[in-house]
Amino acid sequence: MFYLIKNNLKLMLRNKWSLAALILAPILLSAVVSSAMSGLMSSYEAAKAFSVGYSMESGSFAEDYIEDIVKAGKEADITFIEYPQGESESIITNNNLAGFVEFGTDEYIIHSVDNHEIEELTLEYFLGRVMTNSKNTVLGVQNKEITLPKTELEFLPAINSSDYYGIVYIVYCGTLGLLCATGVLAAEKKHGIVRKYRIAGFSNFQIYLSRIIPIVLVTAIGIGISAVCSAFMFEFHWGRPLLSAFILLAMICGSSALGLMFYGLFDNLAASIIPLWLIMMTSGIIGGTFETYMYSSIAENIKQLSPLYHINRALVELSCMGKSDYAQSAIVYWLSIFAVCSLVAVAAETVKRRVKA
Repeated sequence: MFYLIKNNLKLMLRNKWSLAALILAPILLSAVVSSAMSGLMSSYEAAKAFSVGYSMESGSFAEDYIEDIVKAGKEADITFIEYPQGESESIITNNNLAGFVEFGTDEYIIHSVDNHEIEELTLEYFLGRVMTNSKNTVLGVQNKEITLPKTELEFLPAINSSDYYGIVYIVYCGTLGLLCATGVLAAEKKHGIVRKYRIAGFSNFQIYLSRIIPIVLVTAIGIGISAVCSAFMFEFHWGRPLLSAFILLAMICGSSALGLMFYGLFDNLAASIIPLWLIMMTSGIIGGTFETYMYSSIAENIKQLSPLYHINRALVELSCMGKSDYAQSAIVYWLSIFAVCSLVAVAAETVKRRVKA
C-alpha cells in the first residue's frame, strides 16, 4: 500500500508542467486581476454615520421590535427616521437620506440612491444581522431585546486587491488538483495497472487511497509554494496561518475527492475534468472568485450553496480581521464533500468490478 502511494507520488512530482502550472497560475492570475481591480478595492471602506427613513405597514412583522432596531441602529451610527408611507424616492431626495426601508407584513424592502452604495451595503448587512439575531422575536416571542454591539458591524474591513485576489485565486486553482494526476490515471488505464493491483489483492479502497493521497500531497505542495511566493511578491498576508492552511487542506481534500468521484463514475479523464471545472467555475462565479463577494448582487441564500463562497469569505476575513464566522462552515462543507465523494468513488469502482466479473 505504501509502495503504491510512494510510486504515484513520484510520478506526479515528475510531471513538472502540471506542478509548474499549479504554482504559477494563481500568481499570474492574482497579478493581472488585482492590478485591474485595484481602483475598485481602494474605495472599499466603511460608511460614516448616516440616516435612513422607514415606513411601517399595518400588521408588519417588525412592529413589535422596531424600537430595538432603532436603538441598535444608533449603536451602529445609523439613524432611523419614521415617515408615512409614500413615494420612497421623493422621501429620500427631499430629506437627504442615504436610503429608505419599507417594512411590510412579512418582508422588508430597501430603497437607495446611486451615490450611497456603501451605505446601502452597510444597511443591508445591518438589517440582515438584526433579523438573524431577532429570529425568535420574528417567530412571535415578545419583549426580547435585540442586542447588536457596534463591534460586530465591521461590514467592510480594510482589504486591498492583492490580499483579496491573492487568496481567492490560490483557492480556485487548488480545486483543480486532479490535473496533477492525469498522467498517472492515463497510464493506469493504458497498461491495465488497476487490474494487476486487484490480482495482487489490493482492495478498491486501497487503490483509491493510492490515488487521492498523492493528489492531495502534490496539490498542497504546489499551492503552498504559490501561497508563500504570492505573499512575498504581492505583500499580502494570511490571517492565522495554521487555521488558513487547514482550511485550504480541507478544500484540497474535498475537490480531489470530487474529481476522483467523477473518474470512478465515468472512467474517463475528460468526462471527469470537465464537470469538475464546470462546478468550480459556477461555484466561483457565485462565491466571489471573479467578483468580490462583498459587491456581488447574488442573493445571500444562493451564495451559501457555493463551497467556494464559504472558503473565500473565511480566508479573506481571517486575513483582514483575524477571525471569521465562516471558518467552521468552510471546513465542515469541504470535509463533507470529501467524505461523500470518497464513498461514492469507492462504491462506483466496486460496482464496476462486479459487473466486469
